[in-house]
Amino acid sequence: MNLRFLEAFLWIAKLGSFSAAAAKLHTTQTAISDRIRTLEQDFGVRLFERDSRKVVLTGAGQQLLPYAEQLLGLAQTMRKIMVDRAAQQGIVTLGVIESVVHSWLPELLQAVNQQFPNVVLEVRSDSTPRLRDELLKGAIDIVILTEQVADPAFENLLLMAYPMYWCAHPDVAVKVQTANDFEKLLDTQPVMTFMRDTDAYRDVRRALANSPNVRINPFSSIAAIISVATSGYGVAGLALPVIDKYVSSHQLQTIPVGPTLNDLPLYMAYPVTPNTPVIEQIADLIYALSRQNIYASQP
Repeated sequence: MNLRFLEAFLWIAKLGSFSAAAAKLHTTQTAISDRIRTLEQDFGVRLFERDSRKVVLTGAGQQLLPYAEQLLGLAQTMRKIMVDRAAQQGIVTLGVIESVVHSWLPELLQAVNQQFPNVVLEVRSDSTPRLRDELLKGAIDIVILTEQVADPAFENLLLMAYPMYWCAHPDVAVKVQTANDFEKLLDTQPVMTFMRDTDAYRDVRRALANSPNVRINPFSSIAAIISVATSGYGVAGLALPVIDKYVSSHQLQTIPVGPTLNDLPLYMAYPVTPNTPVIEQIADLIYALSRQNIYASQP
């Protein structure tokens, strides 16, 4: 029996709704529904009566409630007794998109190394589709990516959302004062962005749908986009935390006009039932760190 499924059951019973339980557990209502559906299938009974206004326990649900409270209480006690972060050992593989590498990763690594000094954190950087595939295959323990992993076997937590900006070398950006200037710029300069199989690329395509002559160059590397843009060529659509230091040093300049880009969401995903306790502990630490970030999502 999965304790996280019992935890979902307990919070629905306490709060009276699936959506409130999802908010409490920092996950989606769909994930909560999947957990309850699995519990009901395992027990062969309905645990809740649902209507448009409220959710109430069935008779079977009322019978289960005290046992769920006892089991979860015991599990919490065991964690406190048995888990010493400093004593944890092993290798945990963390997969991140490159936007995280160029912004939040140093702070994250420092915190993990301080609290888990005997754990080796192996970091892999790749695109969201590839990170998702590696997580599903079990090759990566925790991923930070731009889309949720659509599988009930994995937790999905929204960490933060990076604002996206158009930017270019100051000699290029200074010429752009109006939306019309931006359109003229696209006649001579290509737009550099993420690979075609990412939501970020699709968002750039959406934003530039009314610019039929624009040339969009997908890159597999943010470092390459920045290198080209700082040389004075092209317009880039990148996350503000990624380009902030280049803007501060006047190597890049944001362009305040032009079609609005959607924020870049950062989700963390990891197995609901991880292979070792330290995976969940590091995931909890990552989520706690994200709460302190200025771009943190609302809980």
